[in-house]
Amino acid sequence: MKEFFKYIALLGIFFAVVFGIIDFKNIVIAFNEPVDINADYPEDYNDVKAVKTELDIILERFATEETVTESNGAITDRRYDYYYVVPVYTKSEENAYYVGVKVAGDDKKAYEKVCDATWAYLAGETDTLKPIKFEGGFVKMDEECYEHFENWFEENEWFEDKDDMEKYVLPLVLVSVNLEATKKSTFVLAGVIAVCTLIMVLCCRKGKEPEVEKYKRVTELNGKRY
Repeated sequence: MKEFFKYIALLGIFFAVVFGIIDFKNIVIAFNEPVDINADYPEDYNDVKAVKTELDIILERFATEETVTESNGAITDRRYDYYYVVPVYTKSEENAYYVGVKVAGDDKKAYEKVCDATWAYLAGETDTLKPIKFEGGFVKMDEECYEHFENWFEENEWFEDKDDMEKYVLPLVLVSVNLEATKKSTFVLAGVIAVCTLIMVLCCRKGKEPEVEKYKRVTELNGKRY
């Protein structure tokens, strides 16, 4: 029976650690204090992890990512994620910095509406924007994504000076994370690891062996004890 419980405990620890590794980036984001980038302007964005704000200005989509799932050589699922350009500001700079935001396919229409409202506002056609709530944090772009990001600014001739582009176009992308749910799931994983570790310790402990009563056999023969 002990071996069975040890196996179950070891399995529990294994899966908890695997899920923790897979969700590590989101866990780091969730356990940082969220910043409202429209109100709490940071000095820079290198140390900003969690973000809880409204995105009211979104310029345009700069990349589309397709994820294909295959089984036995056949495509079973396709998922699309979209990347948009977002201006952000700091305390020390009057000019905007630019980051990306990663948007799941289901949320594309909502973000396109923000884009349309942004350009109508910049063209003077309206004086209202259509902000969208955002909760998540920053992660670093991979090289391919950042290349598409830079290409968007080059194609639109956004910067006259390439040095300015390298300074203000940051290799950061906002990703959606449910901060509270991620915290709770992390505590559950930590609890699973703690309980399973305790089970392993208890199963590995050897019980105290019962003391054997020591005695001597005495034989009496012809009045003599042997």
